[in-house]
Amino acid sequence: MVGRNEIEVELMEHSDGSFLVRSCKTGKLFRTKALATYPPHSPVHASKTVMSSGRPMSILEAATRALRMQPKGAAFNVRELVKLAVDGGWWTPTGAKTPDQTLYSAIHRENISGMRPRIVRSTQRGKFELNRKP
Repeated sequence: MVGRNEIEVELMEHSDGSFLVRSCKTGKLFRTKALATYPPHSPVHASKTVMSSGRPMSILEAATRALRMQPKGAAFNVRELVKLAVDGGWWTPTGAKTPDQTLYSAIHRENISGMRPRIVRSTQRGKFELNRKP
């Protein structure tokens, strides 16, 4: 990680709390103060889960899949759902600042659309659960 961006770099020099790095993709040299490494099997390094259609899995699809792995009746707030999706490896954070609000909006849109929603409000305030009704 360089700042908030995930890119592969080669460390060239470290001095005065900053790093001189070269992008492995473009070959450009630049300085950064924030640099992080991740183990090869961490969720950040995992390749994005791809749907059968060939596109990356959305946060709503990933949250639905994560909820299916939970016990019946388990309820979570949207931040917990995002964390479950990331920890399960179904969704990779994109660097957006508010993925929990994006997920809330997607759940809300699906609930008011007239379709059978996959995730519904729980009886617990601020929590959601999997719609297991046929």
